[in-house]
Amino acid sequence: MLKKLICGITAAIMLSAAVFAAEDITLNAGKDLLVYTAGGDNGKIAAALNIDSEELSSYISENNVEYFAVNKENTVQIKLTVNITEFSSSVSNLSNLSDGNIESLLPEITGIDGIRGEVLDKNGQKFAKIQLASNDSGGDYAVTEYITAAQKKLYVLSVSTAADESFDYADKAFSSLDCSDFNRVKAKKSYYGYIVLAAIILLVFVCAYIVFTLIRDIKNDRTPKVDDTRL
Repeated sequence: MLKKLICGITAAIMLSAAVFAAEDITLNAGKDLLVYTAGGDNGKIAAALNIDSEELSSYISENNVEYFAVNKENTVQIKLTVNITEFSSSVSNLSNLSDGNIESLLPEITGIDGIRGEVLDKNGQKFAKIQLASNDSGGDYAVTEYITAAQKKLYVLSVSTAADESFDYADKAFSSLDCSDFNRVKAKKSYYGYIVLAAIILLVFVCAYIVFTLIRDIKNDRTPKVDDTRL
């Protein structure tokens, strides 16, 4: 039903992309989906898409797809692409930008004029969420995409569902998504947090010592001195 979708919905994002193989990606969209495995037997997935295994493998390779899943009825497709683009190289991490800047840059990021979306924060990593509606010979479908840049790589999680399917697939996929690139962002923030905390503790001790010293000196100044001079 969605065969046309997997071949072209995010083509604009891939135009300036370099080949890249991601590592340490966690994504679990649901037990009822068939998940593509590199070098494995993907005959069932190809059959659900009504294409042959070779064509599917070529699509996965050419579009830098790190995760791909589909249900048996081909009414749900989930894929994660990882690329290095001019935008991701320049911004390094999407979390470096304000929400307003991210929203204004969505047409540049996606290649879709006038596209609008919202900014989400997932454990310190910012994502842009956009929703699209389209149709092909199989009927109407909706596409939800979660887009971020981390470590100069562009991550695009795309969830396509037929009009009569639940949107829960998008929420489940996004909530399960994690990657070491994102974790580095959180680790960096945590590292700076410890530095700030240590600085605050040190400042408190220094201030306490200064106050203690001042009080001691004041008391010493007010204490009458005993003149023990003998005649």
